[in-house]
Amino acid sequence: MDKRFMNIWTTDGLNFVFLSHNERGGVPMTGIIFLLFVWILWIFATFLMDKQETYRWATALFALVLIICLPLRLSFNGLLMSGPCLIVLMICYLVAVKLPFKKQIFLLISFLSLILGYTGFQLLELYDPIMIIIDRKILLSFILFVVSYFIYPSSLLERILFICLGILQGDLLFAIILAKWNIPYLIGSLETFDVLSITIFTIMLSYLVSRAFTFVKITKNKKVLH
Repeated sequence: MDKRFMNIWTTDGLNFVFLSHNERGGVPMTGIIFLLFVWILWIFATFLMDKQETYRWATALFALVLIICLPLRLSFNGLLMSGPCLIVLMICYLVAVKLPFKKQIFLLISFLSLILGYTGFQLLELYDPIMIIIDRKILLSFILFVVSYFIYPSSLLERILFICLGILQGDLLFAIILAKWNIPYLIGSLETFDVLSITIFTIMLSYLVSRAFTFVKITKNKKVLH
């Protein structure tokens, strides 16, 4: 076991480990967008959301669990997965199985395509990083936002599911490919969650702006009718 990690539980080839105190150190620049996004989400759910909102406490708990599980790592078959990645994947699976069957099939086809596209992008970046001349976080977030909008133009939930399942499982596929050459790679790294945070924030912001314009338009139409 790497000295950077402290083994806390092992069973049937699975190792749950925490980053050691020295390895964690201060807050790195990579991941600061993710941490900021999660803290804002927790503050919004805890203090600003309507107390009667159904998902208020679930949202606050989700954000808090992500922060607590940040140093957690899951090791299995030579692969290493972050705690937040495991949590997000589990929740996405639970939400996805509750969708109607036709939507499940469409979601499956959609995120499988995204897995292949995202893995291909990472392999291209690994082979020739000079070709990626724009900041990868901005470039990936923009591409993901545009693709998610065209695939799910109306459903906010399904758009976020599509992005999370495609990117995190794409990370898993990329890690499996690198493992053949004994190249270590953390599935669901802070950099990956930075990309997810920017994308999801942009999706939510565009959704709120769209709703605001719709509300203003409806209000103007009512005034004209009266």
